Amino acid sequence: MDQVPVLVVIEGPLTGQRFALAEGDGNTIGRSEDCTIVIPDPDVSRLHARLILRNSAVWVQDENSRNAIFVNDKRVVRRPEELRPGGQVRLGEGRHIFCLELDAADDESLVIPIEKEEEKPSMTMWAILGGLLILSIVVSLFSLT
Repeated sequence: MDQVPVLVVIEGPLTGQRFALAEGDGNTIGRSEDCTIVIPDPDVSRLHARLILRNSAVWVQDENSRNAIFVNDKRVVRRPEELRPGGQVRLGEGRHIFCLELDAADDESLVIPIEKEEEKPSMTMWAILGGLLILSIVVSLFSLT
């Protein structure tokens, strides 16, 4: 049976919730609705931290948060800090604390992050084309005078 790294909220308004971490660097904690783990607290930055899962290792990276992030009471500063099973992550002064556990992949209590749909490149392409069209019209009008 496979094991999945799970971030368990042990203190704060989300106490008891369990978040399975996905492979890669898309696991985020913050106030923004775009984050994997959303914490509705003004003391938490919009994008507070990133949890990176690579080759069964979990790393915690501060995303220039206002109130810092700590791994086992050590502040994460320049480089990501490794988080091992049983280790704790604390946001700011301690109102939000998480613990890393390894759980069975078929555990029904896990909150599996939903992959968010990215903006389609075609919308960007149309915006650029529209801007170029307007620019060419303006240039044409000025060249006629």
